[in-house]
Parts: sequence; structure tokens; C-alpha cells
Amino acid sequence: MLRPLLLAPILLLLSTLSLPAPPDSAPPSSELPALIVRHRLPDPTVRFPLRFDAYHVQGLVVTDTAFFITAVDRRERRGWIFRVTRTSGRSTLRRELTEGERIHPGGLAFDGRLLWVPSAPYHPGGFSRILALSPDDFSVVHSFSAPRHISLLAADPEGRLVGTDWDSRHFYVWDPSGRLLAQFSSPTGVAYQDCQFVERLLLCGGYHRFWRGVLDWIDLENRRLVHRLPVGRTRQGWPLTREGLAVHRDTLYLLPYDGAGDVLAFALN
Repeated sequence: MLRPLLLAPILLLLSTLSLPAPPDSAPPSSELPALIVRHRLPDPTVRFPLRFDAYHVQGLVVTDTAFFITAVDRRERRGWIFRVTRTSGRSTLRRELTEGERIHPGGLAFDGRLLWVPSAPYHPGGFSRILALSPDDFSVVHSFSAPRHISLLAADPEGRLVGTDWDSRHFYVWDPSGRLLAQFSSPTGVAYQDCQFVERLLLCGGYHRFWRGVLDWIDLENRRLVHRLPVGRTRQGWPLTREGLAVHRDTLYLLPYDGAGDVLAFALN
């Protein structure tokens, strides 16, 4: 889900600005995981080049040996999921997820056993299908429907699924069977692209006013923003939080590029 790109001079100007944190988003540092008590995103420590065309990236999951990436081929109107070997950057498994007008597999989640992928039309309306896939062969183990566009999913420590709709105007919480447990308006107004739980907080990456990239830590239980970290831009002017986001072993991974771009790794410990 992309909004029109602003003119290059404006992007260059905005890239030099910092986004102040909201006045109520600075709790005592004891509330925050140690890896996020900082005021700026460090430079990437490692880049992992992708050696294939990943189309228009949507979501990212990282394990010790692999990247799992969802993407949309906008030219052919097809949705995909890829498993990529970290050491080579090559895709070793792919599956098309297109189902009629559902060509948009969004930000995905891994609960330690299954990959959870929302598949939706490429517009704000329509129904979504939430897919639970085996990471071994991408077979569908379970699925359920949601009567709205679901753009991303995250798996919380209690085994529930959290998702947002187009532009993340609302949050939704389901149990693994698909029973809706809660829904509420977003407390931040940020269009999130991918999210993952870090300890008890939900870490989300997206863009705020004038396409400023941000990382937000959200306390979903109390429905409030806990911490906000402004991020920079790629050399092409995209926010670093434009698309895929994952955390694995105290390292943050961002994938803001389409095509054969780089997965960026940031050491946060």
C-alpha cells in the first residue's frame, strides 16, 4: 500500500528533519526493552543482497537461516511468498498466493511453528483470507476469513494474532481459530507496513506525515504509543520503514526495497 511519492527536492529536505516523539511517549526506561532505549536508529551493520526479483515487497520474517518475504507482482497482479537463504540471498522456495482479486499478501508473522499471512485485494475494501502456512513447504495448514482488508499480522506471546487494516486505521485481535477478540482505532495515526512483538510491546514500522519513516513501540493492552524512533531514508528517498520489518536475536531487519534490494540489519543491543 503506497501513497504517491513526493517530489525529490521535498524528499531530500524531509530526510534531514527529525520527527519529535509525542509528548506522552516517553515513559521511564524501565518500561522499555533494553534494546530500544535510544534516540536514533544506528547505521546498518550488515546488508544481505537479494539475488532475485522480489517484486513489490510487503512483509518480512527472519530466522537463523532464512528470510521469508511476501510480495506483490503488480504488473501481473499476482501475490507471492518466498523463502530465501540468508547466506546466498537466493530464493529456495516460492508459492503463489493469488486467489481471484486477492493479490496482496501483507506483512506476515511467525509464531514459532506457522507463518501467518493476510491475503487481501489491492484496495481498502473487500474480504481477506488469513493463511497459516507451513514454513517447510508453504502448504496451507489452516485459514479463516476477515470481512475487511487486513494489511499485516503479528503473533503475540499469548498465541493471539494482531492485525491492522489499510493504512492501519484500526487494530484487530483474533485467536488462532479466527475468532475476533477485539478491535479498536489506532492510537498513533501511522500507516504501518509490518509489525512484530518485541517482549510485550508491538513494534511497527511505517510512515507518518509527509512520508517520514518511524518505528513505533505500542502497548496494545493500554492502547497507547510507548516510544517512537525516527528513521532515515534509502538513497532513492524511500523511508527505511517503507515495507518489511523483523526482529531476530536483538537485531532489527528492514527491507525497504523492491526487486533485488538489500535486507538491512541493525544491531540494537
